[in-house]
Amino acid sequence: MLGIGPVGSVACKKPPAPCEAPALETVKGATKASAERDAAAALSKGAWVVIDNSGSLAGFVRPGGTVISSLLTDLENSLVAAGVAEAPDRCLVGTTVDCARPKDRGELDKASLFHASSSRLDLALRSPSVPSPLSEEEKLGGKALPLAPVDHVATHRVTVLMTDGMESSKAPAAAGADPCLSGADPACFSRVLEDRVAAGYAVSVVLAYLPFKGLHFTERKIDDLQFRQTVDHLVATAKEPRWQGAEFRLLSPKPGQPLRKPIEAFKYEGPKPLMFFVLGRDAALVDRVVDQFIGALRRSGRLLPRDAVFASKLAPLAPGGAQLTSAARAGRRDDKVAMGTVRRRGDGLASVVRCQVGGVLALKVKTESKPAAGLPEGVSERTELVVASTGLPDGVAGVPASNGDETTLEVQCARLRPGRHVVDYHLVQRLDVDRGAKAWWREFSAEDSYQSPERMYGLATLVSNVIRVTTGSGSNTSDSLRLCVDRE
Repeated sequence: MLGIGPVGSVACKKPPAPCEAPALETVKGATKASAERDAAAALSKGAWVVIDNSGSLAGFVRPGGTVISSLLTDLENSLVAAGVAEAPDRCLVGTTVDCARPKDRGELDKASLFHASSSRLDLALRSPSVPSPLSEEEKLGGKALPLAPVDHVATHRVTVLMTDGMESSKAPAAAGADPCLSGADPACFSRVLEDRVAAGYAVSVVLAYLPFKGLHFTERKIDDLQFRQTVDHLVATAKEPRWQGAEFRLLSPKPGQPLRKPIEAFKYEGPKPLMFFVLGRDAALVDRVVDQFIGALRRSGRLLPRDAVFASKLAPLAPGGAQLTSAARAGRRDDKVAMGTVRRRGDGLASVVRCQVGGVLALKVKTESKPAAGLPEGVSERTELVVASTGLPDGVAGVPASNGDETTLEVQCARLRPGRHVVDYHLVQRLDVDRGAKAWWREFSAEDSYQSPERMYGLATLVSNVIRVTTGSGSNTSDSLRLCVDRE
């Protein structure tokens, strides 16, 4: 039988180094807080508020009403409550970004303001490209270098974009091509947000349902069969409990009357969503703005149905944290293996193990996890113990079983040569997009631009794409176990 004695008693030329867990680093991904971000925030202005003025928003404006201006008042009050005291800079986005108007909030209650033929949302949030340097020939010709475009998102502490949705997808872009060449469809706009996330921006999305009466643009010609599908869909939707207190009407063309020719718009009355994207380098500030704004919307009495507002943080997302609490031998004791006391040394647990040929060490490791806060619906958290050592012979270290907070580990000494070998296990936390999980951004998403006027076209594609980038950028190593195996 083997015994555990002083480490120096192992037969070798030099005493082995003390068995201590290595310093842990957070693997690329989950959280990002740097001096560069703080410096950028210190140089930024207050808030930049961008309003989609495409023609499809005109239905939110009622004669004599103040729906849009009241929304803006709620938003600006929320910015102040969150700590952004400066008056926001306001711009419109349609086919271009227009910062010349609106100068007055009252303009937002005029249907004539909402006339743009498209919603190029990408132009508002995309980081503008820097002009190419002049050639020697251009310099000699006296040509001046054009001014670099302003990145309003970068020069403001927080940016809020209000829109009623993205453009309908056209033909997919060729491999490697700019996804925004054919317009701000879900593929394009998700890429814009993904780039901002990669640059360190916090991103959240808010969806609020409001009364609507006006034209719903189908963005494609639909025939009589497709129009009847829309009618049937709204009849079924009106019966769902979640829409209690709301009515759905198709005003023109009249339901039940066959279409004589294809149409590209119909007049709809009922609940319709507006979407707000909130971005900034200061994640805590973005969270405060969203929380204040949701509260203001719920108190406003303008939502239809009542309390019909939803929000999700898209970035940054981080696991809640986990720790190894114990590691003890499991199963039938193997006399060819002896193990010292498991202690916390350095940034993890560590222990010395001595074994002979044919010895098998089985360990039962217990973990304790803290649930992550603020994860969006549709995202799950996974904690697992994985082999982190490299250079070991195949089959030496394994994780044969895992059940909740208990994991069984094995070390096969038969595959090791005499001497000291370091076997490291890392407790890793990952976030995953759960395809089967219920999520509001899936429920209120539409797969086409004509059949569901009460839903947001492409919302599920947009959110899942951005979250997949956020959660797929890395993992957190929150604890470790190091076994210093002395094979005799």
